[in-house]
Amino acid sequence: MLPLFAAFAAFSLVLGMIMVNLQQSAIADMRAGDFASSAALIATRSSESQARAILAEIGVLTGQHFELEIEQLDPKTVAATVCLIQPLVFDLFAQSSASVCERRMARMVDSWAN
Repeated sequence: MLPLFAAFAAFSLVLGMIMVNLQQSAIADMRAGDFASSAALIATRSSESQARAILAEIGVLTGQHFELEIEQLDPKTVAATVCLIQPLVFDLFAQSSASVCERRMARMVDSWAN
């Protein structure tokens, strides 16, 4: 009976560790999406260098390191791609971090107000 309990406890422990790592990956996915959305919105209203400076400051304040690529698709549309590396809580199966990339686009629309 004791070996069966030990096997069940070990299986539960590993399963719990995998679930925590999956949650960390999901958090990284949400953060990358948020950063990409912010970058696209900022880049539509300002220059690319200003957007990079603002997002670098956001990275410093949040402690998150990410790579940013801003692309001008047409005169009013900007695409931003953000890649970040999220460290995982547990090193399982020789994997200690999750790399996540998100791409968002924003388009400047003319104001209806005169």
